[in-house]
Amino acid sequence: MKSNLLYFINHSITFCFYILFFITPLVMYPSTYELFEFNKMWFVFGTSLIILFLWTSKVILIGKLTLKRTPFDILILIFLSSQLLSTIFSLDSHTSFWGYYSRFNGGLLSLITYLFLFYAFLNNLTKNTKENIRGIREKISDLNENLTSQTASYKILFVSFLSGSVVALWGLPSHFGYDPTCFLFRGSLDVACWTDAFRPKVRMFSTLGQPNWLAAYLSVLIPLSLAFGISKLKINSENKIHSNKMQNNHQNNQKQNYSSTHSSKNFLLKFFSATNLPALAFFFMSFIFYLDLIYANSQSGFIGFWIANIVFIAILILMLTKNHTLPVLKQKLILGLIALSIISFIPVFITSLLGFFSDDPSSLSSIRNISILVSILLITTTVLTVITKNRSILKSLWNQKIFKIVILINFIFLFATFFNPTPISGLNKFTFPEIKNKILSKLTSPSPAEVSTKAGPTIPTKTENTPPPTFGESGITTSSKIRLIVWQGALEIFKQNPIFGTGTETFAFAYYKVKPKKHNLTSEWDYLYNKAHNEYLNYLSTTGMLGFGSYMALIIYFLYYAIKTLLNYKHPFEIGNYLLALALLSAYISILISNFFGFSVVIINIFFFLIPLFFYLLINKNGQNSSVVEFQTEEKLSPKLAMKRFIQEKKRLAEQEKVGSGKIIIISIAFLLTIYLEYHLTLYWLADKNYAVGTNLDKIGEYAQAYKPLSDAVKLRPGEYTYKDEMSSNLAALAVYLHQQNESTNAAILADRAKKLSDEVIEKNPNNVVFAKTRTRVYYSLSEIDKDNFPKAIEALEKAKDLAPTDVKIIYNLALFYDQLGNKEKAIDLLKETTNLKPNYKDAYYALGILYTQMHRQEENSSKAGEFKNKAKENLNFILQNIEPNDKQVEELLKSL
Repeated sequence: MKSNLLYFINHSITFCFYILFFITPLVMYPSTYELFEFNKMWFVFGTSLIILFLWTSKVILIGKLTLKRTPFDILILIFLSSQLLSTIFSLDSHTSFWGYYSRFNGGLLSLITYLFLFYAFLNNLTKNTKENIRGIREKISDLNENLTSQTASYKILFVSFLSGSVVALWGLPSHFGYDPTCFLFRGSLDVACWTDAFRPKVRMFSTLGQPNWLAAYLSVLIPLSLAFGISKLKINSENKIHSNKMQNNHQNNQKQNYSSTHSSKNFLLKFFSATNLPALAFFFMSFIFYLDLIYANSQSGFIGFWIANIVFIAILILMLTKNHTLPVLKQKLILGLIALSIISFIPVFITSLLGFFSDDPSSLSSIRNISILVSILLITTTVLTVITKNRSILKSLWNQKIFKIVILINFIFLFATFFNPTPISGLNKFTFPEIKNKILSKLTSPSPAEVSTKAGPTIPTKTENTPPPTFGESGITTSSKIRLIVWQGALEIFKQNPIFGTGTETFAFAYYKVKPKKHNLTSEWDYLYNKAHNEYLNYLSTTGMLGFGSYMALIIYFLYYAIKTLLNYKHPFEIGNYLLALALLSAYISILISNFFGFSVVIINIFFFLIPLFFYLLINKNGQNSSVVEFQTEEKLSPKLAMKRFIQEKKRLAEQEKVGSGKIIIISIAFLLTIYLEYHLTLYWLADKNYAVGTNLDKIGEYAQAYKPLSDAVKLRPGEYTYKDEMSSNLAALAVYLHQQNESTNAAILADRAKKLSDEVIEKNPNNVVFAKTRTRVYYSLSEIDKDNFPKAIEALEKAKDLAPTDVKIIYNLALFYDQLGNKEKAIDLLKETTNLKPNYKDAYYALGILYTQMHRQEENSSKAGEFKNKAKENLNFILQNIEPNDKQVEELLKSL
């Protein structure tokens, strides 16, 4: 019975991991507050709880907990400790533990979950030979499994490939206007179900929810699918690379896997033969992944993939030419690789940074494009120079069919890039669509001579109605500029909180405190940023030097471990495991690059934390080195003694098979606890659904209909203050409505409930500026019932101003509040502060114009009245001259003066 239970548990854990890696990228639901990340995170939480129960049951049955070790354990412990300390000293511990509401990824609980999955995989999907499950027969099968390339890591990554294939194929039609998600959610195969913020025809996102997230995911999958494809090729009979002396003679080269003296024609014929259909399927999906990457139109994902791809090629060259490479030559290749990464990345970053402070960003854009081309030429020259110094290396490389295949696949990628617009605008001038447009424009546009002949002599005329130059930011600000501003704020947060940071996942609240003034001049001046849009700065600002340092130490050590292991590997190894390990390193680097311009999501964080483990297990034959299978030699016994030993062993095994009642009780308790936790996760999910419905109804003014779903959300999850915050606003609106209907008693009851909820929310979350804003709305609404509530609204808004001193909307509304109190001088001072923070804020100038107009009309002193009139005109004219030239409302107010 015991062995059967252990067998069932092991297979159940394996199945849970398969489900986790396959389903997570696909999970989405239309009725939750956030369609994608919230549901993915909840699925990971739920699956992890099941794995925890199964592992706990396994430990109880065996009677002891044995944890396997990896080279990363100490760094993982330090990293986890830093996140725990950051949560303890957080400005909002609730947010730090759960994560920022709607996504939850990145909170302490999610990080614990990812690290738990790391050790659950290590200790359950790799064979522990000390477990006596099915005796010697099981040990033999364990040994056989350890000696094959079909390891647990291999299988999990293959499952990830299958899931990625579904994601890629699911999203591909949306680029052409046929989104399966819309068909699933609305029953119409189009893209009409998405708002203007989601335009899959312009930037595809499939089931990931955002183009940058999809691009980061695809950048992980492409090298993995290439490795799978190469390992499945059947061009020669042998399937291994050996570290023999390739350079000694031509015969040894023929014995190497993928070495060939055949012509390129024979190579291509064999490559596209029917025996290679599995490999070709992998290569085809690699192409689809790359096509989707282009359609995602993500600069971070595109750059991340190509840097990681070149790292893959460079290390592969080092491995294939290992026996030819002299120490100095190897150093030059490694230096070339490092130069590649730096040169490909630095010019774009520096010119973008300079462009933010430049009056002519277009000139710097040209410099950036030139620097990219120069870096590519320099990289190519470096690699070719080093290789051609020893012609035998070049010859050996060309005889390696792995090298030919990789070059062929990359040529296909470049071919696809040539025929599609790329996310890097500077490269588009070299693509077919741009070249075609230039040629067509030249063919269709008349020559200057023809224009002058047809139009006759030109007479210079005065241009009328030329719009004046606008002050500040006009149109849509580029994402690079906004990122640089947010990064500046992140660094300021770190300066103020250098040790532990502001708390895990508290960037949304911390950034308000230090938001740079220049952010108010961008098109996203009133957006809430809950991430630094740079994973490294996000850790630096929210977890301080302790969290950031441990995070970087984990990254740097794995890179060192992986590169050193690959370059120093001296024993025969299977091509599947080797290429997959190299692909994992490439995928990991792509994550590091894309994270520099953005932040991790659920599936990317899973890969980030588990790729080092997969690499370790693949290189170490699925953990074979850490748990050696041992067999005892049999001594020669007489038939009588042998029978006695057999009976004793049979009794011992029968005794071991029994499961005591105590263990059954403990497992039952663990099962009930798991059910309890899963139940509460489900309640949380249902609460979110109700919250989403209630919030949407509140936004359109349907407060009565919003009441029930919001009440249900609070009942289902009383500990979530986001629900109570929205509920307080809803109750205040309903109280005002009932008051208007002369139902004073019920209005008073709802008003009292709204106040109590708001008090509770602020008491528990004193540093949450979003909740402070809601409290302002609550008391401002209730001031219609009782004027004594109005000072409370001002008090709440003053608190919000302390938490967000550069938020112009807060200061603007505070000015309007003081105007209602009759304190026009205070209102004017606040409006001037608003215009100082945002010089192109039309509403503030218009409010100043109105206030000065009122003061002009009320002032009896003609001298002062004239002064107020001039100030009113000055502010109103500023709008017409610098912000909105044709504003009819402003023009009418000016005429009245």
